[in-house]
Amino acid sequence: MPICPRCGAEVPEEVSVCRACGAFIPTMKKVEVRSAPSEQTCPRCGDPVNPTDTVCAKCGFTLRDATGYLVTSRDENTVRPSAASVNRFGQVTSDQLLAADRPTHAQVRSRGVRREGYWGIIVAFIVIAALAGVAYLGIQTEGFGVLGFYDKPTDLPGAPEAPAVGVVPVDAQRQDASNSRVASITVREGLNSYSWEELRGIARELSACEGRAAALSLAASYNLVAGTSIRDDTTTLTLTDGTQVTLRLADIYHDDLASGTGKAGLTFICCDTTAYALPMRRYSTNDGGWERSELRATLNADVLSLFPDELRSAIVPVLKLTNNTGHTADPAAVKATADLLWIPSTVEVSGPVAYYWGSDPTNTENYNNVLNAEGYQYACYDQMHLAAEQPDGRLVMYYQGAPIGWWQRSSSVSTTMRYRSTTAEGDPSMFTEATATLGVCFGFCL
Repeated sequence: MPICPRCGAEVPEEVSVCRACGAFIPTMKKVEVRSAPSEQTCPRCGDPVNPTDTVCAKCGFTLRDATGYLVTSRDENTVRPSAASVNRFGQVTSDQLLAADRPTHAQVRSRGVRREGYWGIIVAFIVIAALAGVAYLGIQTEGFGVLGFYDKPTDLPGAPEAPAVGVVPVDAQRQDASNSRVASITVREGLNSYSWEELRGIARELSACEGRAAALSLAASYNLVAGTSIRDDTTTLTLTDGTQVTLRLADIYHDDLASGTGKAGLTFICCDTTAYALPMRRYSTNDGGWERSELRATLNADVLSLFPDELRSAIVPVLKLTNNTGHTADPAAVKATADLLWIPSTVEVSGPVAYYWGSDPTNTENYNNVLNAEGYQYACYDQMHLAAEQPDGRLVMYYQGAPIGWWQRSSSVSTTMRYRSTTAEGDPSMFTEATATLGVCFGFCL
C-alpha cells in the first residue's frame, strides 16, 4: 500500500489525495532496487572507495545523493524534480518527492539573489514615489509658498480699437486640444453673441498669452474689452431644468488654474439674478470656512450637474484663496481650494477693506489682513468704484422677482457662527448667520 510522502500515513491504491493531511499522492511505479557494486571508484578523483562510503576520503566528493544511490556524474548540482512537477509531468518515486523538498546549495543561492532583487525593486519604487510626492506638493503650493499664489494686476497700456464684426483676428487661428483640429473664431458683436464653445476657444487663447496686458489686447479684438475695461455686457445661462441666470464677464486673465499651468482666460459671475437661495452651513458655525461648507459641496455637485454639457465640459478648476479656519486673526489661515463653481470673497467684490472692529479693536488690523489675503478685486467690480460699507444698486441680486442678500465665501473673522455677505440693498460689508438662506452669486472660469 502507498505511503503519504508528507505524513507517512498508508493510502489505498485507488486514492490520489492523502485523507490524513490532504497531500497529493503521486502515482507510484515499481522500481528495481539497485544494490551497491562491490568495487567502486570516486567519480571525481578515481580513488577506490568502499561500497558503504558516502564521501570520498581523498577529495571529499559526495558519493551518494539524497536517495542513497551512487552519484555517477561530476555535477553535484543535478536538478531534482520539484513537488510542483509531480502534478504537471506525472510519476516520481516517493524518495524523489522527498528529495525535491530539500533545496540544493545552488537553489538556496538563487533564492537569495531573487530576494535581494525584490528588495531593490521595492526600495527604488519607494524613492520614486517620494520624489513624485515632493514634486506634486511643490506644484500645489507654488514652490512651497516661495513664489506666491498669484500676480497682482499691473498698469495696462491702451488696447487697439476692436475690428469690425465678422473679421477673424490673426491670433484666432488656434489648435483645439480637445479634438486636435485647427479652428477659427469669428468676431461677434459682444459677449452674448458667442456660443459657449466659441468662448471656450477664446479663453484658451487668452490663457496662452504672456501676461494680462496681452490678454486684454486680444480680448479687445473679440469685442469683450473696450480699451482696458471689461465691457458691461451680459449673457444668459439656461440650466437643463429651464432656469435662467444672467451672467457678466467678471475679468480676463485673473484666476489661477488649479493645474498650476497659468491663468484662466475668462471668469464669469452672476450679476442681477440668482437661481438659488441656500444656507451656507447646516449648523451655526464657520469652522472650516468655505472649504467645509455645505454650499460649496452643493455647487460643485448638484448645481454643476444642471449646466449644459458644452459649458460643463469647458469649465476649468481654479484656486480660490479663503480663510478656511473660520474665527481667526492669523492671515496664515488663508489657503487655496480648487473649485469649478464658487462664490466671491469679500475682497474680490469690495477690493481691500479697512473695517473697524469695535468688539475687538486690538485685532482690527489682523482681521483686515485676513480678509484682504483672499484674492483681489475682479475688474467688473473695480470698474464700479465701489465704496466700502455703502450700498450700490449694481450689486442688488434678485431671486424669484424679489431682491435678496447674497453670500460671500469669506468667514466672519471675529465670530464663530457667521459668513460675510452682501445685503439685499447692495451693501457688500455685511455678515450673516451661517444657517440663513441667502442668494448664491456663483462664478466659474473657462
